[in-house]
Amino acid sequence: MKQQFLALTAFLCALCAFQAHAQQDQVIGQYGIHVYVMVPTDKAGDRNYVRRAAEHACASKSVCYASVWAESLDRPEGVPPHPRYEENKLAQLQRNRNAGVEASFAANCRLFKKDINVPCLTGTD
Repeated sequence: MKQQFLALTAFLCALCAFQAHAQQDQVIGQYGIHVYVMVPTDKAGDRNYVRRAAEHACASKSVCYASVWAESLDRPEGVPPHPRYEENKLAQLQRNRNAGVEASFAANCRLFKKDINVPCLTGTD
């Protein structure tokens, strides 16, 4: 009985963490397949958090292109966004399940430490 209680407690904690994550991130615009996402400023330095936010924004879409920024910026609009937003973009995720591409993630290497497993956004390396 104790093991079942602990398992249920762990499940509920994971569910609460997922919901808190989903509530903090905000899809601020969608232009066709392009989704704009804002993450809390205090989470903007966490590359894994930023990636999860992009994946969450694209979760239900077969074809999706997510761009992620920190809340500290005013909201980018239009496609493509103004060049100043491209400089401050934290990351982007591309998915095209129709072409067999599950996810391609790239980060802004001026804002994140370079990682050989994560490509840099164009112009940020």
